Amino acid sequence: MAYGLRALRKVQLGREATAGTAVDATEIWRGEAQILQDMRTRVYPREDLGLIDPYHRWYDAAYLAQMSMPSTPATFEQFAHVLEAGIDTVAGAQDGTGPYVYGPYVLNAAANAVKSYTLEGGDNTDAVEMEYSFVSQFTLSGRVDEAVMLETCVWMGRQITDTTFTDALTPIAVEEILFNGGQLFVDDSGGTIGLTEKEGSLLAFRLNVNTGWQATKGANGELTFYNLKNPGGSATLELTLEHDTLAAAERAAMRAGSVRLVRLQFAGSAVTGGSTWTTKALRVDFEGTWLPESFRELQDQDGDNIVVGTLRHGRDIEEDDLGVQITLVNSRASL
Repeated sequence: MAYGLRALRKVQLGREATAGTAVDATEIWRGEAQILQDMRTRVYPREDLGLIDPYHRWYDAAYLAQMSMPSTPATFEQFAHVLEAGIDTVAGAQDGTGPYVYGPYVLNAAANAVKSYTLEGGDNTDAVEMEYSFVSQFTLSGRVDEAVMLETCVWMGRQITDTTFTDALTPIAVEEILFNGGQLFVDDSGGTIGLTEKEGSLLAFRLNVNTGWQATKGANGELTFYNLKNPGGSATLELTLEHDTLAAAERAAMRAGSVRLVRLQFAGSAVTGGSTWTTKALRVDFEGTWLPESFRELQDQDGDNIVVGTLRHGRDIEEDDLGVQITLVNSRASL
């Protein structure tokens, strides 16, 4: 008898040419793997038959599938799949003769259309797949001396189907995004985002994104969803700061309800041939206002006073019109 081994778990993914039509996987996910979950709606109707024990009567009213990725270091190469399946489909544009720029991925842009995926998951005992997969939410976080983490990532799919893994896939080379390679910029509304760097203030961050994408359900002759829709996503950006002059200024901005333009930018290894970008990079641009609970308390970190504030995303169309935008720079000509 074969037993499923932890070391033989994996998740593989493939970009669908036609949304909802399953394809072979083209890439192995470089992170911990988890089983794909069957989320079908099964109903056991109540009936009065003059019996204590119920009869075995049930029906499936709808099919759905889900995978919650375990926390894993985010990489310049594969985080793009999360953005493609969760925010928009963006072709990489080469910067000069150097790296490829993916983005900006703009949350809630009217013309957004995500790329659907087929995911394969399991181990040496069993493998299943789900087609029409998209990302409904994700969290990116980081702190000093660690990698930036893809802390959570929830994929939704049409249904679970038994399968066998696509063979002969070799893991691609990836590079982790490191927190210490990051920079924080904070600017006033009406100014230029990324103009004013705040060195040495940022100790940690957490970006929570609800992408807004959801399955469209209705009578369509099938028990699966037939399309996707997006009534609007949302995002928050939590920053842990030294209790310094920046923190004091942002506490005042919270009281005033001022719009803040925040850029987080993380540099990776050097790349050659770029006219704008000289390294791999992750850039997060965030326009928002501080929630009122921000900076209320001093917290202790190894005898150091720190504060935590949370920005709620939004747009000031007359002044800034930025919202949330994410740009990724890597060496992949295509995904």
